Amino acid sequence: MEIIKKGRVPKDLVCEFKCPKCKAVVRANRSEGDEVPDHLDQNAVVFMCPQPNCGTKVRVGSDQFS
Repeated sequence: MEIIKKGRVPKDLVCEFKCPKCKAVVRANRSEGDEVPDHLDQNAVVFMCPQPNCGTKVRVGSDQFS
């Protein structure tokens, strides 16, 4: 394989969310979650809360990333 023209890797987008179970506030890169289809024809990203003994799945809409 050969690169004809070099590209750029886009900057990883960041979001903040609050876990509904343990109330931890988390900042995460989009690449740390799993992208899933959303019922509003958008994509959402699902994160696992990193708080020990929590692990709640938190769904974040793609419009909440900057």
